Amino acid sequence: MSSGGYKVVERKYFAWMGLAWVLFILSAIAAAIVITQYGVYEIELPYAGIQKHYDYTIIVGALSQALAMFMIAGVFTMLHGIHESIVEVHRLSKSPE
Repeated sequence: MSSGGYKVVERKYFAWMGLAWVLFILSAIAAAIVITQYGVYEIELPYAGIQKHYDYTIIVGALSQALAMFMIAGVFTMLHGIHESIVEVHRLSKSPE
């Protein structure tokens, strides 16, 4: 315990950071699957034959979800870096020289 009653815990946000990046990877994979399954469809037009059409709502929704998870992972990475810096400053301030 430090003098203020606060215990410094190292790697406090490491698990949250790792979980956020794993969820981002899963979100990106899910977005790719959703876009390939539901984002593009073929329609037969009487005057032009079969043509591909894009469902922009599905594509934007899937990409937005992946981007949001990327930003959450970035926030947890920054939080982890800030916490590690504070722990290092606390450790250096307590070590006698």
